[in-house]
Amino acid sequence: VRSVDGNREPEAIWQSISSVLGIKHTSHGQGRTEADGRMILIMFGPPGAGKGTHGAQIVKALDIPQLSTGDMLRAAVAAGTEVGLAAKAVMEAGGLVSDELVVGIVRERIKAEDCKNGFILDGFPRTVEQAKMLDALLQESGEAVSTVLSLDVPDAVLEERICGRWVHKASGRSYHVKFAPPKSLKAGEAPSKENMLDDESGDPLMQRADDTTEALKSRLEAYHAQTVPLLGHYEKVVRSVDGNRNPELIWESIADVLGLVVAKGVAVPGGVKLPGMAKDKRKKVVMVDLEKYNDIGRIEITGDAPECVMNEVAEENAKRRMLLERETELRKRMLMRVAVDINRCRKRDRLPPIMLFSQRVVNPVC
Repeated sequence: VRSVDGNREPEAIWQSISSVLGIKHTSHGQGRTEADGRMILIMFGPPGAGKGTHGAQIVKALDIPQLSTGDMLRAAVAAGTEVGLAAKAVMEAGGLVSDELVVGIVRERIKAEDCKNGFILDGFPRTVEQAKMLDALLQESGEAVSTVLSLDVPDAVLEERICGRWVHKASGRSYHVKFAPPKSLKAGEAPSKENMLDDESGDPLMQRADDTTEALKSRLEAYHAQTVPLLGHYEKVVRSVDGNRNPELIWESIADVLGLVVAKGVAVPGGVKLPGMAKDKRKKVVMVDLEKYNDIGRIEITGDAPECVMNEVAEENAKRRMLLERETELRKRMLMRVAVDINRCRKRDRLPPIMLFSQRVVNPVC
């Protein structure tokens, strides 16, 4: 028996429970057990596939950072590390940073405290040779890539997404000729510098040099040439997700790939593995954030969940059912009063009575 003082702030209570269960406590109040090992995820996807959007959701769900080669390189140079200074010297001489230096920068970065639960690699590796070097680096600590997540979107869809983007250079505000047009673009007009104006300042918008059809074609050719061999190299851990769908559906598929239990309509706050589940069924469980349900309705859980989560959801559903019944009863009483008042008038005028039926959407019926 382990006793926990429940007469404290929820965060403090959870810290004590985490300690009892042997769970690493994180800033989200959830975490991964010591025995789990790190989640090492590589994200692949062509430009415009949604790596940034869904990568941010994974970061929040698993409490691990998303690492891009460019950001790591700039950080190493700014920090003045040995590898960073070596890379800086190469760049200042107009050369390309070697694979060895890039892997050295990755080696330094993944030792940071925020990578203790794992990390997401975005934009690395780009070649099979880099992948082999990454594998060797991870093997030094007995680790390996956990999952390679590939977001698949047809090239034609990507062209529509990317080539329709316009930005306001000063503020960074972004527009899209189809999905988020500025007020200055009238229906049926072709976009141009004259009619693509920022909503707030009225300044002309611009297209990035690599957001044109010609530039995108080259980027996609390079991406496909690099990615196909890499997916073959990691074929045992590759999981493909259809990225040409509603963002919520894409996220549900990603959550399923990562073993997350997702409450429908709820943004996933963080992952945690709990003891007491069968070994082959243990999953990174997402605690349901019930506060984000504002309307009355039944909460559903997809995937396996521990009993504590199911009990909490069942209790919440019972509360919502009572609220719904109370709301329905109040609506019926109100409608009965209305019906009585109307029928008094109709009786006086010798008209047939009227009946009102209360449903979720009220339909008056004569």
